[in-house]
Formats: sequence, C-alpha cells, structure tokens
Amino acid sequence: MAENKPPPRRQQVPAASTTQVPTVGTVHSFKRLLSYSDNLSINGQTANPEALSAAVTSDKKEEGHRNSENMVKAALTELLNDEDVKNNPAGNKSVQNLLMKTEKEWRKQRRKTVHERDPDQPPK
Repeated sequence: MAENKPPPRRQQVPAASTTQVPTVGTVHSFKRLLSYSDNLSINGQTANPEALSAAVTSDKKEEGHRNSENMVKAALTELLNDEDVKNNPAGNKSVQNLLMKTEKEWRKQRRKTVHERDPDQPPK
C-alpha cells in the first residue's frame, strides 16, 4: 500500500511592498573562468604569452571595476532603505535620482566600451 506524503513545503519569502524594498544582501563578484593549457592555440597558432598575460590583467581590472560598481550600487540601495531617508521625501527622491543617474552612466559607458572594441576581438 502506498503511503500518502504531504507535498514538500515551500519556503515563504516576504513580498516586497511600497514601503519595504528588498535590499541587496551581498555584493556578488562577477568572475570569469579562465582555463587554458600551456600550449594555447588560436586558429592553429600558439598564443603569445605576453598577450595572454595582458588579457588576464585587463580582465582583472574589469572585474575590479565591476566590483566597485556593485559596491556603490549596494551602498546607494542601503542608503535608500535607511529610515531617515525613507521618512524624508526630498532625501528619498534625491537618493533615487542619484542611483538612477549612476546606473544610466554605467550603461552608457558599457555601450561605449563595446562599440570601441576591435571588430576582430570577441565580446567578453
């Protein structure tokens, strides 16, 4: 005889409301996995070690830049959720505008960087 088990319980998560905006719990690091062998070849040619190290260095700089962007975004979000800012309409609007302006500038910069890339270079 088969035993009837109750369905598994779903974890309840409080819903966001107009007064309670979910906050950024942690700042996640965007990392790319770089796997290569000592004899990395591109189109049948062995890759230049200096070019490879330069690419790794630029990836590290890009990762550091993304981390700083995420930290700024998290700080502005936390400031937006601060009780004093929530209770002050002018302060709340000011922080919201700053957060949106910063986000727009980052998007604009990313688009500009993508368009300036060498056509032979693959997108990251």
